[in-house]
Amino acid sequence: MPRLFDGELPVFNLGTNEGASCAPEMQTAVADVCAASDFPSIVNGRFKGGWITRHYGRPEERVHALQMEIACRGYMDEDPVAWNEEKAEALRS
Repeated sequence: MPRLFDGELPVFNLGTNEGASCAPEMQTAVADVCAASDFPSIVNGRFKGGWITRHYGRPEERVHALQMEIACRGYMDEDPVAWNEEKAEALRS
């Protein structure tokens, strides 16, 4: 699998355009759920929110947008690349 970044991405990557695309309480609530899981997570790391998040997120108008990227290693084996039902089930719970 090609590598786009050095190092290892957290499984949950939450982007809120540095907090500009949603209310702080919403960012905190989602980040807290991720942090309480058994998976590593980060807020506004490498994925800060794409075009849709930045374009449509207008919390002052009560339109909130968050981007959630889930690293493949959370639900797949990487070498060889293959779906891993056990990992995927752990993400679902």
